[in-house]
Amino acid sequence: MRAAYILLLSLGIIATSCSRKNTLTPEERAAYEAEINAWHAKRIEDVKAPDGWLNLAGLYWLEPGPNTFGSDEKNTIVFPRGKIAERAGYFFVHDNSVTIHVNKDVSITSSGKQVTEQVIFHVDSANTTKLESGSLQWNIIKRDNKLGIRLRDFESEIQKTFKGIERYPVDPDYRVTARLEKSDSIHTINITNILGQTTSQLSPGTLVFTLKGTEYRLDVLEGNKEEFFVIFADSTSGRETYGGGRFLYVKKPAADGLTFVDFNKAYNPPCVFTPYATCPLPPKQNELRVKILAGEKNYGDADHSSNTDHDPKPILVQNYYYPKPGKEQEVYEWRLHASEVRAKLGLLKGQVLKKVSGESGPYVIWQCEYSSVEAREKEVKQLDLSEEFEKVQAHMGTLIDKFERSVWEINR
Repeated sequence: MRAAYILLLSLGIIATSCSRKNTLTPEERAAYEAEINAWHAKRIEDVKAPDGWLNLAGLYWLEPGPNTFGSDEKNTIVFPRGKIAERAGYFFVHDNSVTIHVNKDVSITSSGKQVTEQVIFHVDSANTTKLESGSLQWNIIKRDNKLGIRLRDFESEIQKTFKGIERYPVDPDYRVTARLEKSDSIHTINITNILGQTTSQLSPGTLVFTLKGTEYRLDVLEGNKEEFFVIFADSTSGRETYGGGRFLYVKKPAADGLTFVDFNKAYNPPCVFTPYATCPLPPKQNELRVKILAGEKNYGDADHSSNTDHDPKPILVQNYYYPKPGKEQEVYEWRLHASEVRAKLGLLKGQVLKKVSGESGPYVIWQCEYSSVEAREKEVKQLDLSEEFEKVQAHMGTLIDKFERSVWEINR
């Protein structure tokens, strides 16, 4: 307890000084690093837990009426092959209620009891019904006006091969004093998720702090009884860290209105581990124009760097859009818009070019370089879940006569 007390006292003093470099004694720095390392160890336990993010195996959006499910590809919802009966039954969706109907001789349980027919979701119920079959477990989630099935596989490959999350060295300089500028009780900010859905969420205020001599601001959301929740991006986003930003919890301020923002506890959204999560993205005002060299790095990059089984080859993907007569500029502008949607989702924007061919006339190219085929496939899964990107693609389809794609392996 004495070491912890000395640490907190020292940090309270140095946070208000002009320069905080090298102000911790070796003992104080060791105590602080131990605190952050313990927090990170708990974070890894949570990620690996049965209700963590590593075992997610599917996200399936339901349509009104019957939705058949099982491992057979003819079902509306196709679960992993070999994990469940080919024809397991169907989900019936009506008025924000979901009922499961299980086929004869199919074993599906809930809380250890066999299920044949049961209401598993109702919008007015706070209970979450979890269903199991073999190594699979699933439940219903609601995102805005969409109902979906979140599927877990407790024998998932990533669960078995997970080796941790790379992070920056612990640096006390990224633990800074912040002042809360309170908002009124009904103030909201818009938060968009990777599906393209935007909701207004209550924001108690804005944290104002100084880092490396410059003042910055972060809008906060209600997190829990003791903490605010922050979604932010910075100049490392899309490079060393995840392109869709990072998350952070900040203790609510004391009576003097002050608290600490500790970027050493910045962590990745679940979307770095799986395409089956529905992560919120940083609001524009929370994009910091500074490198936050603290907290977790991009899991994909860390995982890729530790993979010694093969040497992935970078690829170049090129999409060719051949506009209908008179639609050349509109196609170009909509392709630029599609790139902005990709950026909002934390993905590579790529490059949009105008070209002219003697045979086919003007056309538009979108091109993007990926570190590997696997990186491209992971991105495609995420795009498939984006309602906004789907709408953009559908509109572009009305503007073109022909679409072609080329994929090139890059040899360096």
